[in-house]
Amino acid sequence: MTEIHSRQEPDSPIASSGRGDRSVRTYTVYHFDYIRQVSEPVGKLVDRRNRDREENVGSLWKLAQKLYPPPMGSRLVITPD
Repeated sequence: MTEIHSRQEPDSPIASSGRGDRSVRTYTVYHFDYIRQVSEPVGKLVDRRNRDREENVGSLWKLAQKLYPPPMGSRLVITPD
């Protein structure tokens, strides 16, 4: 699996990585195959933004689609770790 980091911003109380005051949230990206009804992990996204934005989910979705494009007959599933 591949680990990808997103942009960094100021502090947030959501999670702590142990590296000072930065917040880190990790998400696992899966391809869900409709035919076999199986979720296969394909990578991870590490979100270091400390401040929420309007389009948090949308921006993570776009990044995951760009990095891990789903094959035909499947879709992306992103879950927090």
